This record gives sequence, C-alpha cells and structure tokens, in this order.
Amino acid sequence: MRIRELKEAIQSLHQNGFRVILDVVYNHTYLLDSWLWRTAPWYYCQWEDGGPSNGSGCGNDMASERSMCARYILDSVLYWAEEYHVDGFRFDLWGCLV
Repeated sequence: MRIRELKEAIQSLHQNGFRVILDVVYNHTYLLDSWLWRTAPWYYCQWEDGGPSNGSGCGNDMASERSMCARYILDSVLYWAEEYHVDGFRFDLWGCLV
C-alpha cells in the first residue's frame, strides 16, 4: 500500500510540474544490523585501525571503491529512477563515498 501511495504522490507531483529529488544516505548504517553486513560481512564498510571507519560521525563509511558496493549504489538509484520515476538524487556525505 505504501509503495502505491508513494508512486501516486510522485506522479501527482509530476503532473503539477514538480520534479522529485531523493535524498540517499548510504553511510547511515549500523554495522551489525545492516542488510549489507548480513549479506557480506566486512565487505561494504571501510576499515581503520581494526574497526569500521566513521569519518562522518553518522555511521559506517561505505567502501564504494569495491565493485559490489559501487554496483549496489548504482543499481539502487537506477531502481528508484526507473520504478518510482524519481528525477534526481542528493547524495548525503558524498565526500565519504568517493
């Protein structure tokens, strides 16, 4: 139901001349309770001094230089664009992703 409501809201905004920008925040994850962690432990996070890097102070820094992590980010924004017709994205903490 919520999926349908969001799609209808985006469609309504488009019909009224608005564009939809989605704020994507990949760094705000908790290490032990992240689906990324559950999928491939130790892979998606950057590491410093034997622990997860937290350069932003907001959560674990993503290891976007790794192929599966970069692909995850790309696939997820393409999904939002194609399935929900989101017009653009604001990458929070971009400096921590590149």
